[in-house]
Amino acid sequence: MAVTNIFNLYINGKELNGNYYAFRVNQEDYATRTIQANLYITYQTGTSSNSYTLTDETVTVLYSYTDSNGDVTVTSEDSCTKATSIGSNVVTFVLPDDVLDNAGEVLGQIKIYEDVSDILNSARFRFYVDESIVWNI
Repeated sequence: MAVTNIFNLYINGKELNGNYYAFRVNQEDYATRTIQANLYITYQTGTSSNSYTLTDETVTVLYSYTDSNGDVTVTSEDSCTKATSIGSNVVTFVLPDDVLDNAGEVLGQIKIYEDVSDILNSARFRFYVDESIVWNI
């Protein structure tokens, strides 16, 4: 699977304009939907940041989106893969099919757990699913 988006996610901070971290994917683009997130810790907004060192932690991701019926859906948490060959702060995850079925804004959240139930940190991000061109023969 090809990585379609790479983005930096700052665990303890957010963009100054409050828009979080945005990228775009295409609706129904199931073949190339792997995302790479580089996790950083910021000690103050707009100042220095350090790579988040993932050792024994568990990292998950979940999504909130509006489905075709207009209902807000929150997915279960899926595991992220630690990409240790790239760096100690890098995780990858695959966008689920149901998230890509509907065009519109999707909110995501990466959660870092010390063990099964103790959450250490989390960070929200936003992305957009662009509508596919429908062509009827």
